[in-house]
Amino acid sequence: MKHLILAMLLLVPILSSGQSRQEKRLAKRIEKMSTPKWLKISGNKASFVDNKNSYIASNSFDDRMQNNGRMNNNGRKNLVYDNVGVNRNSSLDYSRIESRLIQISLFLPEIKEVEVQIEINCDGTYKDVQYLVIANEDLKALRRMNTREDFLRDTRVTDPTVFRKIEMIHATLCS
Repeated sequence: MKHLILAMLLLVPILSSGQSRQEKRLAKRIEKMSTPKWLKISGNKASFVDNKNSYIASNSFDDRMQNNGRMNNNGRKNLVYDNVGVNRNSSLDYSRIESRLIQISLFLPEIKEVEVQIEINCDGTYKDVQYLVIANEDLKALRRMNTREDFLRDTRVTDPTVFRKIEMIHATLCS
């Protein structure tokens, strides 16, 4: 009986501290998401730069499948054989912008407008710069479609209107 009581006394603090550690980690992640270093905030407007040349090429099958399905919906042959390093054509990669816009909408509700400066070097001859403006209505739509918990679990849903805006801006790069 004494051993059982002693074991319970030792086990209770361990179990309770484990839960508080998890809560502390979650609070720290939320704090980090609420203060991104890449974001410039001025009042209720925010802006950041998306430099396509800084993207790292990714050869994973998942990345190839996601980008290929989004952009041109070709058959399996192109997916497997023709798209080695599809993210090297970084103008087709929307995931970073999508993720950042959803992060802003969820963790910074005071932001009413976001301006994204998208930069890319075109054929080594000139630098193209396009601007994407996401209005308050778009941010509200992103907030309705996502939750903080899902975002922290890497589950993101982009509103079709926001996605079309991102797609249109990318289509004009280097053209």
